[in-house]
Amino acid sequence: MADIDSLSGTDSVTDCLDSVYNDLVEINAEVQALAAGNVAWTYVDKTASYVIVASTDTYGTKVFTNDGATGTITLSLPAGVAAMRVSFNVVDAYTLKISANGTETIRHKATQTAGGGYLQSATAGDFITLEWNGDEWIVVALEGHNWTDGTATLNIATATLRGEVELATDAEAVTGTDAARATTPASAKASAIQHAIRALPGLCVRSKFRWKDADEIYIGAGEYHHEGTVEQTVYWDSELTFAAGSGGSNAASVDLAASDWYYLYIDDSAVVTLGTNLLTAAQFVMNITAPTYSAAKHGWYNGSDRCIFACLTDGANAIIEFLNDGDTVWWADRVENQAAIDIDDVFTDIGALIIPGFAIVGIISGMSDGVARDWAWRTNGQTAAIGHQWDYQGVTSYMSCTMVITDSSQIIELKTTVSDASTIQVNTEGWKFPTGM
Repeated sequence: MADIDSLSGTDSVTDCLDSVYNDLVEINAEVQALAAGNVAWTYVDKTASYVIVASTDTYGTKVFTNDGATGTITLSLPAGVAAMRVSFNVVDAYTLKISANGTETIRHKATQTAGGGYLQSATAGDFITLEWNGDEWIVVALEGHNWTDGTATLNIATATLRGEVELATDAEAVTGTDAARATTPASAKASAIQHAIRALPGLCVRSKFRWKDADEIYIGAGEYHHEGTVEQTVYWDSELTFAAGSGGSNAASVDLAASDWYYLYIDDSAVVTLGTNLLTAAQFVMNITAPTYSAAKHGWYNGSDRCIFACLTDGANAIIEFLNDGDTVWWADRVENQAAIDIDDVFTDIGALIIPGFAIVGIISGMSDGVARDWAWRTNGQTAAIGHQWDYQGVTSYMSCTMVITDSSQIIELKTTVSDASTIQVNTEGWKFPTGM
């Protein structure tokens, strides 16, 4: 398979697209062959310890088992080399120990063995696949929760991510007659590829949000990667009605107060209690704590809760009406963020835009009096002398809507081409979701 990262700067866009297309064709062919069972998987039964041979044992479809063993056996991995992949299946209820070479390690999510460490299980039916990623061996397929490095037992949720797959347990064709043999690895690998495509880190199939009334909103069908107590994709296939406040959909929500932002989260503790990744309104929670972006999780989080939206209340504790489609949210009525102020030909801060704490892209409009002039904006704190043209103003005019990028405090700067006593008033019309939400 071509390595897209290896394409040089002189390669054309067509070359890049051809490479991607060819890779996808190759992957599709592999998935189809696996799903159809057109791959000859070979079980290699070992009754005594064995050193796996790099050239013949790690690039094919071999699954090493302890079928026939009468005690502990150790299967020793070779020194890791790119593209190595090897699988193991505990058939008889004796310890099957997988030992790393030299100082190499084996990793499952946050759990990593010591250099030259091992994983082992004595539970019949347990299955594991390891793949060399260039630095260490990574668990990419797992059946059974009994594999241990002597300090921590590997555990994986029923929902699986990042290409890691918990092997199916439904009836499938298997090699041999021993019931402890794992289900067909071919199906497992096909499933793993499908999971890898479906459940990318940070996955966001964003809901469409709708205002309902003073204390309720609608959450449209959606699907999100959620890295909380359990790493999984969570989803809902219908529009949910979420009621804010402690007496609403989730008692953990804070009660609405005047003129504040309320952030809507996937509630990790409620998801854990639910025990499934098909959510209802009760698995969402609303509070006033703004999220921060987690590069590790590829999303906006407060602890283990993933943020997916935010609402603003007015002076009467009611959610302000909004409209949403795609990545844009508009206020039903514009909201003033800067009362009339005299701004001249030097960039000057204005009042923060009325957008959530996680947003930096806003939509503004305005009205200015005075003689004809040009108006420009720039992100607060930038050094650009010209900035971005906003509008040309005749004598007293309304300024058209324009999209701006603020600093992390939701502030921009304005200037005009004329220095006099004229003023400008600025409104926030809406905002856009940030990357990762």
